[in-house]
Amino acid sequence: MPRASKLTLDERERRFVKGVVEGKPLTQAAKDAGYATSTAEKKSYAILQRPLVKSEMTKALERAGVTLVHIVQPIADALTATRSYIDPKSGLLIETSVPDHKIRLEASRDAVALFGGIPKVGEATPTAHGLNLFIAVDHGQGRSGEMPPQVMQDISPSGPSTTPLARTPDL
Repeated sequence: MPRASKLTLDERERRFVKGVVEGKPLTQAAKDAGYATSTAEKKSYAILQRPLVKSEMTKALERAGVTLVHIVQPIADALTATRSYIDPKSGLLIETSVPDHKIRLEASRDAVALFGGIPKVGEATPTAHGLNLFIAVDHGQGRSGEMPPQVMQDISPSGPSTTPLARTPDL
C-alpha cells in the first residue's frame, strides 16, 4: 500500500525551523532539534529544502515582517557598490565612484542563484524561467572606469547556442 503523504511537520522539523528562525547555524539547529550529529552535519541543508519545512520557514519570515524586498534589496544595492575608504588624516569616510568589483561580483552571484541560474558543477537544474543566463567578464583591459551598460537584444528560450561568442572592441 502506498505511503500517505505527510501533511504536517514532525516535532524535530518544527524544532529545526524554530532554531533556524532564531539564527542558529543549520547544523546546530538540526542537532538541537534532536537529529543525530551525523545527520545534522550531512543533511541539515536537505532538511531545510523539504517542502513543508520551506513552507514553515516562509511563514516564520512573514510573521517576523520579512518581505521579498528585504531579501532582494541588499543584493540590488550591492550590484552598484563603489569603493570607500577612511582618510587617515581626517578619519572621515570617503566614498568614491570607483566600482567595488569584488562586492558587485558576489552580489551578481547571489542574484543569479536567487533566479535559479547557473547550477553548481554536476547539478542538473531547470533554468530560470526557461532562460540561460551568461555573464561576460572583462579581465582587465587597462580601463579603470565602469563599462557602459549593454542591453541584450536577442533573448531566446534556453538551449545550447550555436552562435560563437564575439568580443566587444576595446574602447
